[in-house]
Amino acid sequence: MKVIFCEECGGKNIVADEQLEHIDNKPLGCQICGNVISQETIIPHLRSTEPINTLHYHLLLIDDDFAHLQLMKTTLEKEYTVSIASTGVHGLELAAERKPDLILLDLNMPGMDGYEVCKRLKENPVTRKITVIFVSARDDKDDEYRGFTLGAVDYINKPINLQILNARITAQLRLKQLIDQQKKQSDSLIHSLHQDNIQIEQELERLQ
Repeated sequence: MKVIFCEECGGKNIVADEQLEHIDNKPLGCQICGNVISQETIIPHLRSTEPINTLHYHLLLIDDDFAHLQLMKTTLEKEYTVSIASTGVHGLELAAERKPDLILLDLNMPGMDGYEVCKRLKENPVTRKITVIFVSARDDKDDEYRGFTLGAVDYINKPINLQILNARITAQLRLKQLIDQQKKQSDSLIHSLHQDNIQIEQELERLQ
């Protein structure tokens, strides 16, 4: 089974592997809005052999709007491990302590705003590799640009469409999964080469 998100509505579609194998003969329609999902969206899933287990991933939500925070937590904890913080300072503490895979960061917060939180996250060696997505009611291109320059990977406007949010979170986690897999393979190759070098050196010493 694969999880494929519709690019039109962001809806989550559970698709059997057998259905994907015959996608050329029968287009895949979104189970929510009926839109035909494009081949560009489907192809990466045909090449992916390891599905994402979302429960293995930890999200940190930082937002001073407690009602919004609780709504997000209730929705997202069905699929992820979720921590919450209502201030930037507490968010930085939790990020360093729990090292989440992804942070959803509100922009407008009293005291320390989202920009400053993101800046400090990226300056700290412990947290700088954590994926950050800004969530804000401010629909301004300059705000988006500033967020990206500070190291955020996405910028989502409030009010949030939860299906779109989930699609964007999954896209970032899939990218993280691929990077982690590549690093694991690279580390394994380096270890193997190191062991081969040791054996060659030992053999040369024996022959001398």
